[in-house]
Formats: sequence, C-alpha cells, structure tokens
Amino acid sequence: MPDQCIVKRARLLDIIHALGMQAATLPIVIIVCVRVLQQQRKFLALRWAAVMFQAYYRGLVERRKYNAIIYGRKCEWAAVIIHKYYLGWKVRRENRKKLRSVAGPILIRAARRWLRRHFLLHLRNNLPSSSPTCQEWPPCSPLFSDASRLLKAMHHEWRCSSYRHTMEDNPRKKAIFLEKLVASKTFSGRKACYMASVGKPFRGDVLNLTDDKRWLTIATAMNDPLVVWSDTVMKIHRSSGTSAPKTLAITSKAFIVLDPKTMKATYRVSLLNLQAISCSSLKDNLVVFHVKSDGASDTSKKGDFIFQAPRVIELMTKVKRVAQDIQRAAFTVNISNQTVFIARGQEVQLNFKPAPQALDAPMCKRAGSKMEVLV
Repeated sequence: MPDQCIVKRARLLDIIHALGMQAATLPIVIIVCVRVLQQQRKFLALRWAAVMFQAYYRGLVERRKYNAIIYGRKCEWAAVIIHKYYLGWKVRRENRKKLRSVAGPILIRAARRWLRRHFLLHLRNNLPSSSPTCQEWPPCSPLFSDASRLLKAMHHEWRCSSYRHTMEDNPRKKAIFLEKLVASKTFSGRKACYMASVGKPFRGDVLNLTDDKRWLTIATAMNDPLVVWSDTVMKIHRSSGTSAPKTLAITSKAFIVLDPKTMKATYRVSLLNLQAISCSSLKDNLVVFHVKSDGASDTSKKGDFIFQAPRVIELMTKVKRVAQDIQRAAFTVNISNQTVFIARGQEVQLNFKPAPQALDAPMCKRAGSKMEVLV
C-alpha cells in the first residue's frame, strides 16, 4: 500500500507540473480528484448491487416456473395412478359376488406354477456363454430374484469347473493362467496399471532371443539357454536419474542386461542374489531390482537396478515365479510410493509422485541422497 500511494502521488505531481498549475490551486485539484474517486467507487458499488439483485430475482422467477412445471407433471402422474386404482377397485367390486371363496387360491396357485415353469424354460433357452468371463444373465421377474441369483452362482461355478478340467490336458494354457493368478494376487487393487494388463496375454520372449546366434553364444557360455522374458527397456542410471536403452533378459537362473546393438552382456545377476523387487502404486512402468551385496563382485558393489519396462506387470510376475522356484522361498514384491535402493553402497530414497500434468514417460531426478520420480 505505501508503494501504491507513492506511485499515485508521483502521477498527481506529474499531472500538475504538466498543466502548469500554481500552488494555490493545488488543494482544489486534490479535492476534485478525491471526490471523483469517491463517486466512481460509489457508482461501481451501486451498479454491482443492482446487477446482483437482478440476477437473484431472475433466478427466483425461473425456479418458480420450473417448480410449477414439475408440480404439474406430478399431478398428472398422480391422477393417472388414482384413476387406475379406481378402475381396478370398481371391477373387483362388481365381480366379487361372481367368484367363490375357493376360486381365488386355485387361480393363484395355477398362476404361480405357470410363472415358475415359464421362468425355468426361459432360463434354459437363454443360458449365457460357457466362458467364465461372461457376465450376462437372463433377466427375470422380482418374484424369482433369489432363485435366479442362486442359479447364476451355480451355473458360474459349473462353468469354472468345466474350464479347469479342459486345462488339465493343456499344460501350456494352465501355466499361463497360473501366471495370471500370481499377478492378480500380487497387483490387484495395489497397482494402478494392473487392470490394463488383465486382458493381454503374457508374451514372454518378445525379442525372440532363442533364435539369435549372438544370444546362443552368450547362453552357452553361461549355461543358461532358457529365456523367460525379454524386451527392450530403459535402464535408469543410479547416479543421475538419466536413462539409456538396454536389452533385458530374464532366464531361468539370472537376469542379464545386454547392449541392444552388440548383444554383449553388460551385467548378469543370479536370481539367487535377487533380494526383492519394488514398484509404486501409480500408473508407471518403473521397477527396482534389489540385489544382495556380497562385497566381491563389481555388480553387487554398484547396487540395485532400476528399469523402465514396457510390460512391467508381466516382468515382475515372471521374476517372482522364477525367483521363488530358485530360492525355494517366498519372494517379496514391495508396492509403495516410497522405497530405498542402494547406489554404490549408499542408500538413496526413491519417491514416486504424480506429475502436475500428463507425461509421456516418468521423469527421474536425483538430488543428493534422494531421487524423485514424476509419473
């Protein structure tokens, strides 16, 4: 406020000097300016009050019109219902003497038997698909809602049982659904991008490394030919948060990081040394591989690995299953927006935060002992 007053005083003095006014007329000019300002403020306040009053008044008028229309429609609906009840009462009064006391219960029992038969026949002719994922079910009368609900549960249980029996003759299909079951138990309701992966089959070796001669040379040297999962990923540097494209292969014994051009193995970590994996609950595709530090190999000294994978749910599911088979113990998958990873013997706090605006890919920034990921 003091700065504004100084600016206004300077402007007033500039106007006085520009007009060449004398000092005697200065108070008159000031009084005139003050009164003009007061009248302007009064006029603006009155105009605002008039506009608000008109707005409220017009809104009141329109609401009254709307309420009158609604009331008229309700009256019409009530008149129709009352007329129907009156006609029914009139017919019943005229025909009451013609019906015997036993005719009513007999007709009711016959009607109920007919309705039950019609319900069951309609249900038999309109059963939904035998697929367990089908959610359709024929509608029915409220009279049979409980029976329909029970029959729906029994039919779904029968469909699931039949589908499980068909998978016993197909071990490959059974293994696929076992992996989907592991993913559901691990990520359902905990990872935002899980639902998008439910309807997509796990593809495993996308890069088809088993047909690559360069990979066969590496696999033969390491005595680890079976590829469980492979794809091109972005490896996040632990020191700066920048990324570089790499080829990640998950085998039956280890995970291997390769150069995508030369197919030379940069890192190989046995799954026996994989302590856990971590990810956030947000809709990102980052995963942290926590490696046990044995103090001997250069790989363990460098610390944990951070990857940005295109099929992160499939990757973590396959790593969990293979690691459990090798370690013969429960494997830990941490799902939290705050975790800790090791970078050259130093603990770094990794925080996942929603970005203020949509990003094409997660943005990683490291400052000291903290790394922030904007999703």
